Amino acid sequence: MFIVTIAILIFAMLFVLFPFVSDIKARRDKAVSQSRLTEHQNIALFEEQKGLFAAQFAAGELDEQQYHDLNLGAEKLLLANTEATTSLSEENFSGGIWLLPCLLIALPIITIITYYHLGAQQDEIIKELIEEQSDNVSSNQRENLARNIRLNEALEKRVKQTPNNIYYWTLLAQFAISKNDFPRANDYFLTALQIDPQDSFLLAQYAESLFLVDQSKFTERVRLAIDKAYEVDPSNSTVLGLKGIEAYSKGKPAIAAKFWRKAQIGLDPDGSIYGGLQIGIEQAESLVLSSSHTESNDSFSKGIKQIVLTVSLHPSIPAKKNQIVFVAAIRPGDSKMPIAAKKISASRLPATIILSDLDSLMPGQNLSAVEEIQVVARLSSTGSATPQAGDWEAIGEPFVLEEYSTEYKLIINSKRL
Repeated sequence: MFIVTIAILIFAMLFVLFPFVSDIKARRDKAVSQSRLTEHQNIALFEEQKGLFAAQFAAGELDEQQYHDLNLGAEKLLLANTEATTSLSEENFSGGIWLLPCLLIALPIITIITYYHLGAQQDEIIKELIEEQSDNVSSNQRENLARNIRLNEALEKRVKQTPNNIYYWTLLAQFAISKNDFPRANDYFLTALQIDPQDSFLLAQYAESLFLVDQSKFTERVRLAIDKAYEVDPSNSTVLGLKGIEAYSKGKPAIAAKFWRKAQIGLDPDGSIYGGLQIGIEQAESLVLSSSHTESNDSFSKGIKQIVLTVSLHPSIPAKKNQIVFVAAIRPGDSKMPIAAKKISASRLPATIILSDLDSLMPGQNLSAVEEIQVVARLSSTGSATPQAGDWEAIGEPFVLEEYSTEYKLIINSKRL
């Protein structure tokens, strides 16, 4: 970075030098031309005066002493005019040259001072600290703590200079969360929101941190923050997770499961967040499906249909941990639109999966609305919900749902052509 800065300064100095150098040459040429012209004029005038004096002396108008004195005076005048012309030319030629060294000295000083106060030097320092932190993750807690402190101090200093930098306020908030300082994190998110009140990410993070500040209780201000974030972005996984927790706390596990399933969309099935949501979904479904639990004004609470499946992967099938497995209940022979479906990570197999009316993909299209179904499990090679050639799958035999009473087993072992 230092070498680049020096190179830029040298380049800038060339721009300062160029007009001076070109102007010096032009002024020098002009001065020489003007000096020669003036010199010729002075000599011509001197010769003219000498001729006039000689004519007057020949006519007897001047005696010898007068003639000598006039010629001497004309010679002195010619010499004086020549010296004055030379002095004026040198003055014109050198005028303003003194500015050049002043500018060459002032340019780097002013540039460095201006860059320090208005430029991105502090941003470069922060960038280097972030890169150092990510590239040199150490098991030494003391080293990690020292890096975090340096970065945190740099951020706090920089936001005072650039208070409208949302990214820096967000980084400060994340640092505060890492230290379980939720009130401070919430203040940082609030400051960032004052800059951009409609930022969906900030609204979600503010709502979550406020929820933690209020001891994980759905106070009035927490509910308002969640509703505001949900209004701006109803697909935000953080907000959907909070909406699910709120519904679960109100005794509405079916609604909670819906929110959590939506929150899983776009998340890494192998990630901890996805796994945590899945645990919540399974707990909510267990409550809904238990005969002892009822939920008023909820069509899922009574007469709900479900299928318990054990899905496994044949040992000979090559699979990566991050591959997705889609499990679905379909009408026999119709795989275009599943009646109910779920997806899990291949790393979780073998797994017991419950498909129920809660997993329907379209309103009015659920397990309770059909008599005969077929279950399939597919290891996707692309991550797409649409079956592709090369996917591995297991397709069960059709059966009547009312006659189903035992756990259904699917072993993925067939390659789709």
